[in-house]
Amino acid sequence: MKNGRAVVVAGVGLTRFDSYDGQKGRPKKEYYDLGSEAILKALDEAGMTWKEIQAAFCGSVYCGTASGHQTISNIGMTGIPIVNVENACSSGSSAFRLAYQMVAAEIYDVVLAAGFESMPRGFIRSTAWPEWQRFMGFNVQPAAYAMAAVRYMEETGATVEDFARVSVKNRRHGALNPNARFQKPVTLDEVFSSRMIAQPLRLLHACPLADGGAAVILCSKDKLKSKS
Repeated sequence: MKNGRAVVVAGVGLTRFDSYDGQKGRPKKEYYDLGSEAILKALDEAGMTWKEIQAAFCGSVYCGTASGHQTISNIGMTGIPIVNVENACSSGSSAFRLAYQMVAAEIYDVVLAAGFESMPRGFIRSTAWPEWQRFMGFNVQPAAYAMAAVRYMEETGATVEDFARVSVKNRRHGALNPNARFQKPVTLDEVFSSRMIAQPLRLLHACPLADGGAAVILCSKDKLKSKS
């Protein structure tokens, strides 16, 4: 935004991204457990207390009404405004953008941005499609992404190998992150030998279901200087 004051990241918190459904020996964690864990980690890194947070923006999709309030109630209700943000895969980054704007516009000095999710198992269906497309099954992921991939290739000349290289790149980066859902690199050959899911996307083209949380404390430069 134009003419806003400088905004800095005071602290970041991240959970391990995994499946927390309590099945097959896996731990059981709800979205509010993951969200509050990430928030507390961000506060710890920032060297701040919860009472210093003046507003919160919480992004999620599948967690239901007022998920931010439920998550923050695990930490403590201090009367701050809590805004729940749903913007599909951009919910967390949209919460971050709103938090940034609040600090840049000098409305607040210290703001929390958080994102958390406990994803449903199986195919993901979306209601944000016309009814006739839902009847055709177009709203089921990854079928919708497969159609978008075909259109993208037709319009840009991109190839299936280009998409495979994205998978290879992402898995390579994940192998360097102890919190990533998968931490094993894959090769182009492994991507192309994985089973077909929705033409042209194969299993290793697809992103996995994952539960987890992330949080960022944003503040003004002056506020950060006063803490040091």
